[in-house]
Amino acid sequence: MRLVDEPTPAGRPGFVRPRGRLVLLGLVAFCAFLLDGAANHWSAVNLRSEHHAGAGLAAAGFGVYALSVALVRVAGDRLIARLGRARAVQLGGLAAAAGAGGIVIAPGVLAALAGWAVLGAGSAIIAPAVIGAAPAAGNAPTGIAIASVTTLGYLGSFTGPPLIGALAQISDLSTALLLPAVAAGAIVALSRFALTPACGRRAGAGSGSR
Repeated sequence: MRLVDEPTPAGRPGFVRPRGRLVLLGLVAFCAFLLDGAANHWSAVNLRSEHHAGAGLAAAGFGVYALSVALVRVAGDRLIARLGRARAVQLGGLAAAAGAGGIVIAPGVLAALAGWAVLGAGSAIIAPAVIGAAPAAGNAPTGIAIASVTTLGYLGSFTGPPLIGALAQISDLSTALLLPAVAAGAIVALSRFALTPACGRRAGAGSGSR
């Protein structure tokens, strides 16, 4: 199976520094990928250390998160088509913030698992929707625009989990896990400026994939 060929004009670089709305989209993607990194690295630790869950139940934390992501992404295109790209991302950010807050204040294992599930459901649509909006956010070719936003996004995966660990060292893990809640709130705020009706129309309803 071959990848789609996308001709690049002679002399044009394969990557450009994002500017303007691409930077805003990249910041939203950064926050979205940070949520994913937090779940990947800290969900089991949260359940084990904060709620004294057994090893098997603690490991289920990320499984619950990933299942929520998968289920929501199945309906991702339909949600974007119905709500619009900006509104879908904003609602996803609000849900993710609620889930992250629930994790922090959860009184027990089941409540914490529910928080990780809600976080997964909220974050599921954000990164694909933002990456799908990249081609309409500037004058860069489609592949370059997507690469720029995705690169900024993956920085969130790499920097978020260590930052949570550093915050946990100087406070505690529950306090450190407020960082995903802050990131989700930033998604809601930034998406008002990063995503416009024009982006949604030009990029189409498809949410793409991470």
